[in-house]
Amino acid sequence: MTGEETPSALRGRNLALDGLRGVAALIVVLGHTLGGLPIDIFAKARFAGGPFGLVVNGDAAVHVFFVLSGLVLSASLVRNHETGVRGLPGYFVRRVFRLHPPYVAAVLFAWCATHLYPDGPVPTKFIEDWGHVRLSPQQLIPLVLQPPGAAAWLLPVGWTLRVESIFSALLPVMVAAMRFHMIAFAIVMLLVLRLPLPSHWAYFAVDFAFGMMLSDPARLAIARTKAVARLAIAGFFVGLVLLHLPNALHMSEPGDFLRRVLLIEATGAALVVAGVLYASSIERFLSHRFFLYLGRISYSFYLVHIPVVIVIGSRLTTNTVPMNIAGAAACILTSMAVATVMQRLVEEPSQELGRRFAKSVDRALF
Repeated sequence: MTGEETPSALRGRNLALDGLRGVAALIVVLGHTLGGLPIDIFAKARFAGGPFGLVVNGDAAVHVFFVLSGLVLSASLVRNHETGVRGLPGYFVRRVFRLHPPYVAAVLFAWCATHLYPDGPVPTKFIEDWGHVRLSPQQLIPLVLQPPGAAAWLLPVGWTLRVESIFSALLPVMVAAMRFHMIAFAIVMLLVLRLPLPSHWAYFAVDFAFGMMLSDPARLAIARTKAVARLAIAGFFVGLVLLHLPNALHMSEPGDFLRRVLLIEATGAALVVAGVLYASSIERFLSHRFFLYLGRISYSFYLVHIPVVIVIGSRLTTNTVPMNIAGAAACILTSMAVATVMQRLVEEPSQELGRRFAKSVDRALF
C-alpha cells in the first residue's frame, strides 16, 4: 500500500521488507480479482476460508502494511532526528508528498475508468457493489483536494489511506513517548486506543506500535543469532496462521472491524515482519527481483487495481476455468502495467519533490 522505501539504515540487511510489501499488495489484488471473476459465490467463500485462503486475504495484508509503516516511519524519524519539534515540518511535508499525489492520480484514473463501467446487469456482487460509482467533473474536483480516502468510493481501498494518514500524524508522539520511557508509551497507546475513530480504527494503533518496537532491536534486546533465526522462522509461520485464523474460523465478515480480530491479525502481521527481519532464509526469498519490483510499485498497484478489475471483470460472462484464468491474468498484468507507469511518472517525482520541499521548509523555519 503506502509503501515507504526501506530506510538506508535497514537497507543493507532488509531489502526483503520491500519484497514483503509487494507480496502483501499482490495478495490484496488477488483477493479483489477473485471477487471480480464470475465464479460461484459459495465456491469463492470456500476457497477464501480454506487452507490456501491467505493468498486472497486482503484484510491480513493490510495489517502487514500497517506494521511495515510503523517500522519504517519510526526508523526514519529516529534516523533523521525528527522526533523533536524542529524535525516535524519536514516529516509532515514528505508524508503529504508521499501519500497525496499518487492518491490524486489514482482518483483521476478511477474516474476515467468509470466511463467503461457496465450500465446493465453485472456478473458478480463485487462489481455490483463498487461498479456503480458515477461522478461529474464538478463532484470530482473536491475529492482530489481532500485528504486521501475512499473518494466517494471511486477508491474502495482508500479507507486504509485515511488510517495511514491518521497514524502518520500520531506517530511522532508515539515514537517520542517510546524513546522517553515505556510507561509514557503505554499511556500514549491507551489514549490513542480511546480515540473516537470509526469502525474500531483506533485499534490499528497496535499494528503501528508493533512496527515501532521492531524498528528498535536494541530496546527489545534481540540479536540476530542462529537461535533467534530459528525462532523467527517458527514465528513467521505462526504469524501466517494468526493472519488467516479469523477468516478461516469465520470470526468476522470482510469489512468488519472487530477488536479481537484486529488484535489477532496485528499480532500475526508483527510475527511475519519479525520473521523477515531475523531469518536470513526468509529474507533471501523475499529479496528476489520480482518481489522487489512488486515492492516498488506496491502503492500504485494497490491504488489502481479495483477499477481495472471492474472494467475487465464486467466483461467476463462465462464461468469457465480458461475464462477465469485469462481474466485473472488480464486484471493482474494490466494493474501492474498501470502501476509501473504511475510509479515512474507520479510516485518517484513526487517523493523527490517532497524531499526538496522539506529541506526548504526546514531551512526557512530553522
